[in-house]
Amino acid sequence: IGVVTSPTGAVIRDILHRLNDRFPRHVIVWPVLVQGDGAADQITRAIQGFDSLPEGGAIAKPDLIIVARGGGSLEDLMAFNEENVVRAIAACQTPIISAVGHETDTTLADFAADLRAPTPTASAEVAVPHRRDLMARILDDEKRLLNGLTRLSNECRHKLEAQAAKLGDPSKLLEPKIQSVDFLGDKITNAFKFFIQNKESHVQKTASRLVNPAQMIENKSQLLARSGDRLDNSFKGFVQNKDNGLQRVSARLTDPKYAISQAAQRLENWQQRLTQVGPRLTEKKSDQLASYTRLLGSLSYEGILKRGYAVVRDANNKPLTNPDQIKSGQALQLEFYDEKRIDVVAAGTSKTDETSSDPKPKKVDQRDLF
Repeated sequence: IGVVTSPTGAVIRDILHRLNDRFPRHVIVWPVLVQGDGAADQITRAIQGFDSLPEGGAIAKPDLIIVARGGGSLEDLMAFNEENVVRAIAACQTPIISAVGHETDTTLADFAADLRAPTPTASAEVAVPHRRDLMARILDDEKRLLNGLTRLSNECRHKLEAQAAKLGDPSKLLEPKIQSVDFLGDKITNAFKFFIQNKESHVQKTASRLVNPAQMIENKSQLLARSGDRLDNSFKGFVQNKDNGLQRVSARLTDPKYAISQAAQRLENWQQRLTQVGPRLTEKKSDQLASYTRLLGSLSYEGILKRGYAVVRDANNKPLTNPDQIKSGQALQLEFYDEKRIDVVAAGTSKTDETSSDPKPKKVDQRDLF
């Protein structure tokens, strides 16, 4: 707060005393004459000097200016009726309070200022609020804020407790689901094992009914050879019959060359027909032989080995089809595709594993697996 007044009068003491009582602030006093010759010029320069101070300078620019003087006669207050003082107050950009004389005294400076105070002491009261009122207001606001936060917190806590009461214990909710998942997992594992065992048994039964591919090929080869022999004999007999018929016809013809040419033409026709019929007679049998060969290849154990399976054999090269035939420490051979074999030794099993093994699962429909 900048104060333009006499430094030796009671005015500045009254202002400082009232500021210290209400709300202590930093005060800058610009000493001037408040009456007599040159007083108006000093008051004008003081107002302009306060208003022209730079922001953040060595001397802080005041936020508020108070122009003050004590009471007196009209002649004593004439300095505040001068034109230069009134114009300086009106042009001042900083808020300014006029506190000249007593309450009944009026000057032109009062009309040009932003606010008129009846006395210098009243200007200090107007310039700053009462600190006790501010502290009381702050305490009241703090109390209201704490009460509001407490009420809001209680409401939120009650809502949370109401929602929590509706929820069950998560562990109890998850326990039946976990048991159900474990039960379904065991069921799927057992069903899959039974499905694989059933398919392996079916493949073994089917493979036992199949004829050795080499024997089948040999039988078909013999059948094809017999069919070829019969065809050759039929063709030879046919040709011989035709030759005999040709001879009889040629004997009856008067022109031997014509008869021979006719017989040769018929012989060539029969030969072409026989050439066309021969492949058709053997084509069906060849297709059947190829179909049997593919079926045998897909159902043979070599074909199964191509799909990632292995054959377990004992030391005598005998296939083992039942796990009960394997004993602890027994030497075994694992045969893979392309006749690759690996020698292994069977590991031992504890009685606990044997007693805790699942019983043989019941037959499960394949559709129940998915």
